[in-house]
Amino acid sequence: MTRKLAFLNLMLVALLGAAGWQIRERWREARVREEAALRRAATPPPNPAVPAMEPAKPVDALAYAEVAMKTMFSKDRNPTVVIEEAPKPPEEPVPTFPVVFGVMQLGGPITVFMSDGKTTDQKGYRPGDKVGAFELVSAMKDEFTFKWKDKTFVKTLADLKPKPGQLIAAASAPATPAGSHTLAGDAAAEKLKNLQKDMVKDGMIDTGATNRACVPGDPTPSGAIQAGFRKVMRPGLFGQMCYWEPVR
Repeated sequence: MTRKLAFLNLMLVALLGAAGWQIRERWREARVREEAALRRAATPPPNPAVPAMEPAKPVDALAYAEVAMKTMFSKDRNPTVVIEEAPKPPEEPVPTFPVVFGVMQLGGPITVFMSDGKTTDQKGYRPGDKVGAFELVSAMKDEFTFKWKDKTFVKTLADLKPKPGQLIAAASAPATPAGSHTLAGDAAAEKLKNLQKDMVKDGMIDTGATNRACVPGDPTPSGAIQAGFRKVMRPGLFGQMCYWEPVR
């Protein structure tokens, strides 16, 4: 038993010696590596690349114009001048439109019997004539085009027909003598008759067209020749038509 313990002790001493020798060898190797590292010259890292600096620009006074114009110590310091425009005058109202009492056309330019819309006085107008403030641009049997300044208006016969009382004289006119006609139709017929008197030429109504109209109540028979015109009578849509045509 004593021999075994002695052998074990020897083995432990041998192991401790071997471990101490290994530790010493490792320390010596580390020492050598340390000395070698200390003797090796250190290589400095390369200097970082420095970007080239942009040369300074010359001072431009215009670049500081906004600073001078908009200084925070003066809110109204601004080169922009605000011009206040005067308000536009109100648009002129459209005048009263003419009143149409009748249309006549016998083979030529149409004639429209109208008043200026302010009075009951009427006369014949043709395209291009002035009717009050308007110019009659074109006319048909039931449609009329007027021009006022730079505006154009298209009106129908229903729009321009006389309103109740327009065919009768104004209320301020003198009283009608006893026995005279007071109906609107008679008044219109009388005005039309007076208007036609200024258009009668050689016993015919000169409408400005190639043909001429017959004077109301003309007793001349059909086919008669007068002043270079032949009288023609034929049935029409509204009864017997009567006019004079040039003799060819």
